[in-house]
Amino acid sequence: AIDLGVVDDTAFALLSYRERDPVIHVVETRTYHNSTPSSIGLRVGEWRARYPGARIIADTGGIGKGFTAEWSARYGIFCEPAHKADCAAQIVLTGDLIRTGALKIHLPGCDTLARQWCVLPWNPDRTGHDPAYEDHESDAVRYGVMAIRPLITVASVDEPPPGTPAFEQRQEAARRAAVFANAGKPQRRR
Repeated sequence: AIDLGVVDDTAFALLSYRERDPVIHVVETRTYHNSTPSSIGLRVGEWRARYPGARIIADTGGIGKGFTAEWSARYGIFCEPAHKADCAAQIVLTGDLIRTGALKIHLPGCDTLARQWCVLPWNPDRTGHDPAYEDHESDAVRYGVMAIRPLITVASVDEPPPGTPAFEQRQEAARRAAVFANAGKPQRRR
């Protein structure tokens, strides 16, 4: 996910998730200064080469429309637009995911993001972040979270994450239930 800026910094965030696991992982974030559409297009190409098949979510409003149009024409890079409606609600949702452990950041790849989150306050109207503070990596993560959340189904949230004791217990219970369900039934000859 990418938060684009020319005067402001441009920030990238790499998020990942697994099927049937409700946890979103922020694997890496980076901030780039003094960006031009071409320089950021080259960076997007580098990230795409490192993470083939990854979706690219970008802030295509305002100046972002020019950036993504150039990437499409010059580099063949196509982006999905970031969902930016109701910034305050998205910030609250992201904060709730952090508090509940459903959004995890990995250090040292996200050290700047961790520092941002430690000090980033609301603006006086509580409609977004205070503009006096850097929030570009935080915004990029928010765009990525909004793109991933619809892909995590309610059924997967009810399942314990793979590798946890609760997951293993559920697997064992399902295996035992299958054994008992077949008990007393005639076996087929091979």
